[in-house]
Amino acid sequence: MAQSPSGDLVSEAFRLRGVLQSGAPAVDQSLALIPLSMAQQWLDIGEGVTDVVIRVFEHDMADGVQADLQQHLSADQYEVMRWVDIDPMIQQWTEMADASTYFILMIVVGIVLVEVLNTMLMSMHERIREFGLMEAVGTGKLQLFAMMMWETVILVMIGSLLGYLLGAAVSLHYAGVGINISDFSEAFTFIYMDPVVHPILTVNSAARIIGVTLAAALLAGLYPAWRATRLNPVSAMREV
Repeated sequence: MAQSPSGDLVSEAFRLRGVLQSGAPAVDQSLALIPLSMAQQWLDIGEGVTDVVIRVFEHDMADGVQADLQQHLSADQYEVMRWVDIDPMIQQWTEMADASTYFILMIVVGIVLVEVLNTMLMSMHERIREFGLMEAVGTGKLQLFAMMMWETVILVMIGSLLGYLLGAAVSLHYAGVGINISDFSEAFTFIYMDPVVHPILTVNSAARIIGVTLAAALLAGLYPAWRATRLNPVSAMREV
């Protein structure tokens, strides 16, 4: 049953040919698909349509497409809406997902800071005599500082390489087979989410995480490197 353009209620009987399962029960229980020609005949709208959906390749393209359509279409006859205008709840969930991603990234940064700081401080204390000897034979404090920072960079790069190789292998595996979360599908009914999630490994996300990790490691390596330059060569060589 629906309302025709003239305001009259019209109804039609259809034969069920199949049942769709999108993974969102709320959608499956309230959505029916019928041929466009049958809907036009049923509502008596000739060859008219009420909505035209345009799908872009990237979310960032939606604003530009909307602006172009608004420029070429009459505002009195057509209403051009982005997906965020049609369903603001999805936009809020997208922003929440981005916020949770940055929150997790900050946790990773904190772990990197603690681990690198602890490792480099232990390394410095174990080599106090070595540093004192190096300064005694003419190694400058700036050279000592640079050496400690390079050790930090190499340590983090090796760890990052091994970690990302393992993470990439896991991501590529599940990108094909998917992660089935159908047991929790009720929680995603209002965002029309597929119960089988296929993770995507992108260059931008990997570069962002590597960059943040490296920056955190360099920040953590500053204090041990500075401590190494403050050692007294004579006292350092007496350390046991």
